[in-house]
Amino acid sequence: MSLKSALGRARGLGAVGHDATRHWIWQRLTAVALLPLSIWFLLTLCGLESLEHQEVLAWLRRPVVSTLMLMFTMSLYYHGHLGVQVIIEDYAEEGWEKITCIVFLYLISFFIAIATLIAVLKIAVTG
Repeated sequence: MSLKSALGRARGLGAVGHDATRHWIWQRLTAVALLPLSIWFLLTLCGLESLEHQEVLAWLRRPVVSTLMLMFTMSLYYHGHLGVQVIIEDYAEEGWEKITCIVFLYLISFFIAIATLIAVLKIAVTG
């Protein structure tokens, strides 16, 4: 039996270095950024006359559109990355499996973000 109170036992068990707070703040910031960007994306896509390849390319070649598209996709990827990371941290058992999953998540997120960045910039520049 311990003589410590419940608060005394809980101290020191929280996030070291305030990583959890930073993680929580970034999840909220990306969620707030995704609200207007998602509305913009859906409204402008619905506003196109058709979704034919040439028309979408012409739409994406506009500087404002390509910038907003990059902001939308990067916010979406980072928000998703943070959410999946929380799931892994909460439900994966400690050990090499958890570390492997988190490293794999970082690699996949990085390569998807780079591929999207290259694709949008290539469309925007070669127009």
